Amino acid sequence: MCKALENLFNKGIEQGVIETKKETVFSLSKMGMPVEQIAQAVKIAVEDVQSWLQESTPQ
Repeated sequence: MCKALENLFNKGIEQGVIETKKETVFSLSKMGMPVEQIAQAVKIAVEDVQSWLQESTPQ
């Protein structure tokens, strides 16, 4: 049970970090920063930044 709670806690932390990075990506993009620089700033792949930005754009 303790290991299950630890895994749940760690997953929550990881999800929070991802959401914070996504918010930062969106903010930097709105400020006009190029995708490559955003990826470098939040330390994720350019492809991930592009994917997140496409997800947030209405089709």
